[in-house]
Amino acid sequence: MIDFQLTKKKVIFGLAFSVVSFFGYFLLFNLDNRTKIVFCDVGQGDATYIRVRNKVNVLIDAEPDRRVLSCLGRHMPFWDKQI
Repeated sequence: MIDFQLTKKKVIFGLAFSVVSFFGYFLLFNLDNRTKIVFCDVGQGDATYIRVRNKVNVLIDAEPDRRVLSCLGRHMPFWDKQI
């Protein structure tokens, strides 16, 4: 049987690794300066979501119902709530 001891040093190392990994992921995938264009299927047509250089959000031709929100939730950053 394997004896696994959880020490204070291992806990601190694991926590520090988790924090560094989270911020690395955040910086790598959410702060790019490229323009992003996404076409969302919202029923009787498409909506177009454009994010210009990680600063300006544009939504073109969305239907009046809430189907476009699931597409925006996948492609917009979690901290950005305005279009």
